[in-house]
Amino acid sequence: MNTLRDTTVPMIELPVKFKPHRQTSYRYVHRGGEEICIFEAEGPGCLRHFWLTTNTKGMGLRIRIHVDDTVSPQIDMELNHFFGVLLDKEPYRIESPGIKVLPFNAYNCYLPIPFTKSCRIFICPGDMSGKLDSLQQRFVDETPEVAQLFVQANWQEYESEEGLTPYRLFAHFHEERPARDQGTFNVVDISGVDGWPRSFRPAQPAWVGRSARRVSTLLFTMAKVCRRSDRSGSNRACLREQAGRCCILWARHSIGREGRHVRPSHRV
Repeated sequence: MNTLRDTTVPMIELPVKFKPHRQTSYRYVHRGGEEICIFEAEGPGCLRHFWLTTNTKGMGLRIRIHVDDTVSPQIDMELNHFFGVLLDKEPYRIESPGIKVLPFNAYNCYLPIPFTKSCRIFICPGDMSGKLDSLQQRFVDETPEVAQLFVQANWQEYESEEGLTPYRLFAHFHEERPARDQGTFNVVDISGVDGWPRSFRPAQPAWVGRSARRVSTLLFTMAKVCRRSDRSGSNRACLREQAGRCCILWARHSIGREGRHVRPSHRV
């Protein structure tokens, strides 16, 4: 047996033989400044776990993940949204096999990020808000000019691509603000190749709430990808989720304000 099923995401298989690596970095990002790279590795390989801690609420920081020299990132969203912290709330405790958040300590991602050529993770600072008072273990309403980031990443390097899963990790965030009172709201439209679209649509068949309500949703998928030439004619390829080859890994939704909670259904 040359491969084993991943313990967090059993749908994918990874090579048995690998060389373990760990990257640790301590970086500063300035408010509205340039993005910084917090992880970079050459493949074939798989990022198995990374954790990040900061002295801010995470608001105004954006995470971008590039895999296999893609022109555009396959994941591009607010840092808090990536880790399941929704509705603009301060970081709160989240316990799950794939994502774990310890509000005053660290964001953890255990979802595997396989790659053939390379993997790069960037943090882009924007309009940051909120600071962590580490002594009092609480957040304070201050506007930080500089955010401190401490990152640790564990990844595996493989000898060849043989046995490496063809699936890649994607993340989708969607918010309706205000949410409609009834009906269906769209979480993600996964567009495949050659005009074959696929979409995942959770539905709220009953009352959702008044127009002041917000519905935030986060969806992680593992999908086989197709390589398409960039419009500019560049030889670099773009990764896109392939129609009909997608599996939903982890979903989270939050509804703001009081009201009756309705179990969502879905249509594919």
